Amino acid sequence: MTSIFTPEVLKYLVSVTGLTGLAGLIIYFAKKFIDKLLDVGVDHFKKDLQKELENYKHELENKNFEFQTKFSSLHLERLEAIKNLYLRLQNFKSNLSHVLIHLNMIPAPELKDEVGFKLSEDLFNSYSELIEFFSTHKIFFSKEIDEKIGALDKFFVEHNLQSINVQTWESNRALRNSKEFDEFLEDEYQKLIGLHKIEINKVLLELEDKFREMLGVN
Repeated sequence: MTSIFTPEVLKYLVSVTGLTGLAGLIIYFAKKFIDKLLDVGVDHFKKDLQKELENYKHELENKNFEFQTKFSSLHLERLEAIKNLYLRLQNFKSNLSHVLIHLNMIPAPELKDEVGFKLSEDLFNSYSELIEFFSTHKIFFSKEIDEKIGALDKFFVEHNLQSINVQTWESNRALRNSKEFDEFLEDEYQKLIGLHKIEINKVLLELEDKFREMLGVN
């Protein structure tokens, strides 16, 4: 950069202003020069900052889009899991009602007969599908749902044990054909029916309420 303070200019300024005036002029122009440099630096800084802000904004928008996409996908997966678990619960509930109708027939049929065996098998299979699905999708459900499924599992185990107990006593009916034995067997049937109608059905109703809460349905 060519300086404006050439020897000729300096001589002229000294003749006009003197040395003191010259020093003042030099300080003045030096200040102006520094201010100019600062202005240029600030402009560059502003441009760089604006560029960084634009890059950050663009990156933030990309991250937000990525998050929204993942969240939307996760939300859809959860809705699908809720739907499939609910369908399995309804299937189990339907099979349970079929067994209950069979047990309430008069005279009471044997669980070991062909129809009773098929109904029990369908009930067990529908329950196995329900538990297997829930176990692999538990992450999508609340702790309350988990506890209700745990309670259902407890009562269903009791149901299976009582069902085996009834079938065992049914096998002895021919050996102990008496009124007392028939009354005893009827009591065992009622215990099994009680598990169906009261304990298991209560948990199923509570689960259905939880599903309504999750979906915001009154």
